[in-house]
Amino acid sequence: MPYRRLFPRFICNDSVSLLTSDNQEKRMLLKDLSNRGAGVFANFPLDVANIVKINIRAPFLLNKIVSKQARVAWCNKVDTNAWESGLNFI
Repeated sequence: MPYRRLFPRFICNDSVSLLTSDNQEKRMLLKDLSNRGAGVFANFPLDVANIVKINIRAPFLLNKIVSKQARVAWCNKVDTNAWESGLNFI
């Protein structure tokens, strides 16, 4: 039986900012977005299970910034200085 996601993902490829648990603001690429979470690429690893705040500029809301808290579900190194991570909104 094929694996199916509960919520569809939308491809974004846009820059976002992330506020870490120690209040550091970092930039990263938002790969995709769904009702439950987001996929991101960064030039640094995220610690799994940490709580972060992601700020997404939503052009469809007249460039309003949408902030969501999320838990880092997973983080994989994909290349030299490149990590892909999954965030679950909470």
